[in-house]
Amino acid sequence: MPAAIPIIAGAFVAEAVTVLIGPALGSIAGVAIGKVVGGIAGGVVSAGLSSAFRDKPEPQGSVQSFEQQARGALINSASTVDPIPVIYGTRRVGGTRVFTEISGSANEFLNLIVMLAEGEVSAINTVYLDDVASTDARFSGLVTLVKHTGADNQAADSALSAELPAKWSADHRLRGVAYVYLKLQFSESAFNGLPTVTADVDGKLVYDPRDATTKFSDNPALCLRDYLTNTRYGRGIPATAIDDNSFSAAANVCDELVSAPSGNQARYTCDGLVDTDADLIDNVNALLGSCRGFLVYSGGKHKLVIDKAEADVAFTFTEDNIVGAWSIKNASKRSRANRVKARFFNPDRRWQPDLAIFDSSADRSSDNGVLLEHEIALPFTSNLYRAQQIAMLAEKSSRFGIACRFRATIEGLQCEVGDIVNITHSTPGWSAKPFRVSRIELLNSDEVEVTAVEYQASAYSLDTLATAATVPATNLPNPFSVTAPAGLGLTSGTAELFVAGDGTVHS
Repeated sequence: MPAAIPIIAGAFVAEAVTVLIGPALGSIAGVAIGKVVGGIAGGVVSAGLSSAFRDKPEPQGSVQSFEQQARGALINSASTVDPIPVIYGTRRVGGTRVFTEISGSANEFLNLIVMLAEGEVSAINTVYLDDVASTDARFSGLVTLVKHTGADNQAADSALSAELPAKWSADHRLRGVAYVYLKLQFSESAFNGLPTVTADVDGKLVYDPRDATTKFSDNPALCLRDYLTNTRYGRGIPATAIDDNSFSAAANVCDELVSAPSGNQARYTCDGLVDTDADLIDNVNALLGSCRGFLVYSGGKHKLVIDKAEADVAFTFTEDNIVGAWSIKNASKRSRANRVKARFFNPDRRWQPDLAIFDSSADRSSDNGVLLEHEIALPFTSNLYRAQQIAMLAEKSSRFGIACRFRATIEGLQCEVGDIVNITHSTPGWSAKPFRVSRIELLNSDEVEVTAVEYQASAYSLDTLATAATVPATNLPNPFSVTAPAGLGLTSGTAELFVAGDGTVHS
């Protein structure tokens, strides 16, 4: 296989290595399950390898970002300079009010433009006003709604131009922006002040190298490819620098069906928001977390590899090609887990944050009954069982954490980052022990320095997932649906009079 010399920004060297030392290809004690291994920017890696042998969990940056998104995704802000988010897959979002104006002879109409996302999106589905569908009977005759999916050639909203021609002309096209126009008629019974507008959106149209089409997809590999190559909000990497064979293979893995209590479902999907104001590396890591993927720069191209069981061994290292001293580190208590909590956004609970938990009593027994719990953030996962599955794989992978570093002859360049290799050597007493390569560095001595982490195919077997608890529905009546009173009769006469203490008589 071609030589793989990872390229990555110096600030991320430690993170890129450490991530391969806890659970395979993901730091369970830290941010997410997928990571950038090869790079997107920066210089040749030549330092920071020692960080792979530090017993140090990663920072909790992604968990904090998850909480920030949880607070901000479903609200409305008023701004003309806020960043425009990118929606991949399906997500309910709030938006930014970029236009607010009254109209009508008695100022009885409120006109709103609510910007939702970068376009072009596949569809804007149900729009909600204070969590009530705009098609609800209470809004009958009071709401005018127009949806714009954000094509680059879209025209200005003709209804708003007709309503306020002096303030919204044909030049106000909002090209490339998905938004909704709402005209609300004042009604005390329908609206309690300015409503919060949210919408269910099927997100970006993305390119699929498998059939050379551009279409809606929630496949993480295709969404990541779009973000890496997009020149407007992404990294702007030329398509010629993308290894589409690897992205196609990764997309096929994501599309594989796995068993869940609700029936068969795709192994991985990507449903969430990209904050275009956030760091590129954070956004890429979050996208990778949805599919346990890692990004490698090899042979002049960016490749995507999904962390999964591998059938083939790419290369064998033995005493014939291993030279120099060894560095070996066993898995530590801080990197090992017997319970993993995964945060995700649950559409069954109005897209509020939720927890999927995988707990192994057998592994806790092996840890002398000590609870070793870690938490991961999955901002692009929106299914309980899929989040449970990722948490399960993270917990299992954390049990195998032997890391090693050694020098090898130039023959070692036959493998690349992400490959499974066997190591046979008398010093650690290993015989065809499998490892996954996490780094290869070409040295001035025409040797290579290899960093690898223990690999066990059994860590990728999926256990039966726990069925989600059924939350009983409330039997409280709908406060907006009032049944007319029945059995009333009108009576009058002196027997019906009420005499107050001061002598006042009331009928």
